[in-house]
Amino acid sequence: MRPGESPLARHLRAATAPAHEALDHHALLAPLVTDALDEAAYGRALAALHAPQARLEAEVAGAIDALAPGYGFTRRVADLRADLAALGREPSDDSGIRTPGLATPAGLVGALYVLEGSRFGGAMIARHVRRVLGEDTPVRFFAGDGVGRHWRAFWDLADGLCGPADHAPAAAAAEAAFEAFRAHLDRCAEPADLPG
Repeated sequence: MRPGESPLARHLRAATAPAHEALDHHALLAPLVTDALDEAAYGRALAALHAPQARLEAEVAGAIDALAPGYGFTRRVADLRADLAALGREPSDDSGIRTPGLATPAGLVGALYVLEGSRFGGAMIARHVRRVLGEDTPVRFFAGDGVGRHWRAFWDLADGLCGPADHAPAAAAAEAAFEAFRAHLDRCAEPADLPG
């Protein structure tokens, strides 16, 4: 079975599709894949992503220590900070971020699904940003490395930790992680950016 084709993968994909789509189309992130992208919009998106990324990575790292110590989780927030520094931007404030509970294997898997899955979209965004803004644009956070390797390792862990009874709790944790990002991006967006 290829990574991402297990019953757990199908459940996570289907259950989180609306939350995933809402985040992808958020007013601060949508410009990242358009030809209208400029450096200001890029910097605003990175600044807004910093707080939920840092908070979720820290909580995941702690949960891994307790639940899956052999898993090689690679944090990406240092790359995000480096990109922000190169752009002369400050990260957003992290007050008010609510992340999912990660005390159970299902909670950990749900949060990791969001973090590890974002590497795929990030690689595409990095290519697009460089094409639109230039090759010298800092894209360490999005570019990453070993996307396929991380994804395979994630599914080995996820399918080992979660049985059928864990599918719904894992999906709920993933939805909560997506919501933590979306809610923080809403707080960082200017009123003119948001619908309604």
